[in-house]
Amino acid sequence: MKARSQRSSINKKSASVVGYASGGSQGWSLRVAVGVVVAAMIVAVGFVVAHHKTTSIPTSAPLIPTSVSPDGTIRIGSADAKAVVKVIEDFQCPHCREFETQSAATLATLAEQGVAIDYQPIAILDRASSTDYSTRAVNAAYCVADADRSKWVAWHSAAFQAQPIEGGVGLSDEQLIAIARTVGVTGDDVAGCISSEKFLAFATSTTKELLASGVSHTPTIMVNGQEIAVPTPDAIEAAVVAVK
Repeated sequence: MKARSQRSSINKKSASVVGYASGGSQGWSLRVAVGVVVAAMIVAVGFVVAHHKTTSIPTSAPLIPTSVSPDGTIRIGSADAKAVVKVIEDFQCPHCREFETQSAATLATLAEQGVAIDYQPIAILDRASSTDYSTRAVNAAYCVADADRSKWVAWHSAAFQAQPIEGGVGLSDEQLIAIARTVGVTGDDVAGCISSEKFLAFATSTTKELLASGVSHTPTIMVNGQEIAVPTPDAIEAAVVAVK
């Protein structure tokens, strides 16, 4: 979620007119008139540039969902859990869908045992759709979390089950809203949040911050900050046991 500046050759055009108007008071008057016109043009161009720069500066920070942390994490489990599994994923990522299919039950069991699961959706695959689906899906995830956090994991699983093919148009906002309804998140608030892309800027901002921190792929799975190279269910469970 690239303008090129162009400069007009005002001075060259002015010089040719002044050169043509020569001699006597008539030539002097014409030179003065041309100078006034050129000065006015410079002032006008300067005003347009200044106005453009002023209006292009963001006037407010991105809206932050109340149900997530400032870095965009959606935590399932205790705030003071000793073991934390962090799941960094993109809703357009096929490998993330595979991970969800293989590991969802394990993560649910760990959460029941007191392990915190930190889901952090990011958008690095907007290029894989013609509608920036990755970013829109993260926005929808935040909207659902804000509307009903208890239904978020169910929506998360359903969204991956409905994952669109790469290179297509992605799911529409209406389809993302429909997924929310199928898991019991209804009402105008969530629908309006998704369709208005309320948290789109926040999704973009948190993605940039995470990439700047060194994350380079999805899914990235960590246990207490240590990445698991091959994040199978057994490997996740072993890593959790090691830190308990």
